[in-house]
Amino acid sequence: AGQWAASAHATGGATGSGQVCTDCHGNGHGSNLRPMLLPWDDSRGADNTNEEEGFCFGCHASGGVVNEAISNGWFEGAYANFADDLESTVDMHSAHPVRDSTSGHFFDLGGGPQELECTSCHSVHRDTGKYWAANFGRTPVTRLATDEPWGDSSGEKTAQYAPTQTYQAPLLGESGVDLSGVSLPIDGAGNSLLTSDVLPDYNTFCLTCHQYALNGLVAIDWTNEKHGLAAAEPEGPAGEALAAPFDSSGRGHYFLACVDCHEAHGSENVRLIRRSANGAVVPDVLVEGATDEWQGLCGGCHDADDDRHHSDDVLYNKLGMTPGQPECTRCHDPFPYVNCTTSGCHRHNGFF
Repeated sequence: AGQWAASAHATGGATGSGQVCTDCHGNGHGSNLRPMLLPWDDSRGADNTNEEEGFCFGCHASGGVVNEAISNGWFEGAYANFADDLESTVDMHSAHPVRDSTSGHFFDLGGGPQELECTSCHSVHRDTGKYWAANFGRTPVTRLATDEPWGDSSGEKTAQYAPTQTYQAPLLGESGVDLSGVSLPIDGAGNSLLTSDVLPDYNTFCLTCHQYALNGLVAIDWTNEKHGLAAAEPEGPAGEALAAPFDSSGRGHYFLACVDCHEAHGSENVRLIRRSANGAVVPDVLVEGATDEWQGLCGGCHDADDDRHHSDDVLYNKLGMTPGQPECTRCHDPFPYVNCTTSGCHRHNGFF
């Protein structure tokens, strides 16, 4: 009872428009829908029987509660053509496969097949809503491993993921309010106000599943990943500055949160990649095998010098080359742009 009273559905989150049990469960004695959802006589059709997300989309769709927490409610112009409701996001080019008919809907973490639904990440009875509305006590997610809300207490914030390293939230875009009128955690210059004590520990949350290889996806080892807890390579002689708000002197000490680069629900880009990173809009849609588009994403944080590959001793030592004698075609086809990710250099668990 206490968890329900504090939940976003009971309180209405930041909107203050709460719900009662019968708003979702119209008949307390039984229903043809899982789990005892409206309408009990199945008059809305078969989808609500077989797909719980069909019920969620009844409210979380156009004119309802949308995907603002992760994407276009924050970034205005950068997301002008982004999906405007959650149902649309799960049908985008890449998405978490919550629909029963979607490949990857069933997954196995080693204990047998499980089914991915909205409720795999969100507890409708316990999650407390938008974390930026209060420093502590609010979170939109429930961790599958514990079946408890994750990120609502001080011990479940990003600061606890890596206490000896630095989390610096990227630029978030324009200041203003979200779609419900709550002030966004952004100052007038677009700087994020989300300190590591405010942001839920999304790394631990996402790695509950993604530490395993899932339906063709590689297992993510954030401990040994350069954007995670592993130290980045030192700067080469040509130098490579980090864009604001990252201080280049902190290179090798930062770590990122999963949602800094990835949408939680769906994206028109591959791999759930955001259309904006650190305030920089990715100019083109990211596709597998593309060339310059990936530089648009990576360039949001990395101000790479054109000559970096020609003078970086660390790079050449890894490739067994002689510094100062570039052999580009050993790694790249002779086209004008380098594909940062599929070249084998920069990706999760890649050798850089």
